[in-house]
Amino acid sequence: MKSKSFVTWAVIILAALGLLNDVVYGNFQLLKNLLLPVLVFVVIFLLFKYYQPRRFKQPKVNPSRKTMDKVTGIRKSSSNTASTKKKNYPFQVIDGKKGKNDDQMPKYH
Repeated sequence: MKSKSFVTWAVIILAALGLLNDVVYGNFQLLKNLLLPVLVFVVIFLLFKYYQPRRFKQPKVNPSRKTMDKVTGIRKSSSNTASTKKKNYPFQVIDGKKGKNDDQMPKYH
């Protein structure tokens, strides 16, 4: 983990030194060359962030009245029945042999 942070900081420092060197000795030539691509990227990013195309937006669908009646009916019935009724399953629990003594077992099979 420390090697990643060391490499990251080394790259950041070298990039800062390169930009400083360009400003002092290169008459801002690198910054002039990077200005247009960065500006285009920012404009495209802002357009997608604030003015999304319609194909990326999810349409808002209003459910029908019949669907809403069903949903509210299910919610009302499930909240009442869950607390008052217990579900009956058609299964039977069969006791296993683990943890039992042979004295308690019947002599027949």
